[in-house]
Amino acid sequence: MDPGSVVVDLAAANGGNAEQTKPDEIVTTSNGVKIIGYTDLPSRLAATASNLFGNNVAKFILSIGPQTTGEKGVFQIDLEDDAVQNMLIAYNGEKRWPDKITPYSPPPPPKKDLEEVVTKSEEEIIAEKNAEKIQSFVQNTSIATLAATALLAFGITSDSPDAVSLMSTFALAGLAGYQVVWGVAPALHSPLMAVTNAISGMTAVGGMVLLAHGTQAEGLIPNSPSHWMGAIATMLSFINISGGFLVSGKMLDLFKRPDDPEDYFQL
Repeated sequence: MDPGSVVVDLAAANGGNAEQTKPDEIVTTSNGVKIIGYTDLPSRLAATASNLFGNNVAKFILSIGPQTTGEKGVFQIDLEDDAVQNMLIAYNGEKRWPDKITPYSPPPPPKKDLEEVVTKSEEEIIAEKNAEKIQSFVQNTSIATLAATALLAFGITSDSPDAVSLMSTFALAGLAGYQVVWGVAPALHSPLMAVTNAISGMTAVGGMVLLAHGTQAEGLIPNSPSHWMGAIATMLSFINISGGFLVSGKMLDLFKRPDDPEDYFQL
């Protein structure tokens, strides 16, 4: 909580809901949050209510006179003030209620510009939906065309048929995975990460197989397209597997009771 915040613990008599609550004391935490642990709050309400009401009455009376003129010690009733003139039932020995009291009338609401209502026929509505559908298909077709062009350029510039085959498999797998994840509701993304750990494990195995395929590099830097793809697949699989286990652990902690024993799955 922010510094200056106040917590009133109504269960202070039974131990309190806050960890630092102390019965019949006001505790200030290290970051400036005050925790009130009074156990006699019902007996304090009468005095508190009287103080609040008296403060409101005093502020109201002060708003009638001294603050109107802005001069200290000068009391002048402002009959132009709506709250003041509605409160006074008599002034200077003259009866004001109910003839001389002007009822308060709120200002009129701002005028809103009239919106023109356009009525469309069924044919126009269908035409608009078809136009939106066509635009969506055109956008998807453009993306697919760019991807196919990039794949074709990669095949033309590559010397190895195996690299083309691996790249085609990688592109199809990426497209299928994108469509699967995109069709899942956002509320299910966390469970989906936990479920895809097995799939990511298989991609990690495939990446390591690619790293061992063909001529071995002299150093740590891959020396062929298949090695590069294997290294990227292994790295992304490691990130996905680690993140999936972390998210799964966070989700399971939500259902864990305070008195449950600790788990040591990381061992």
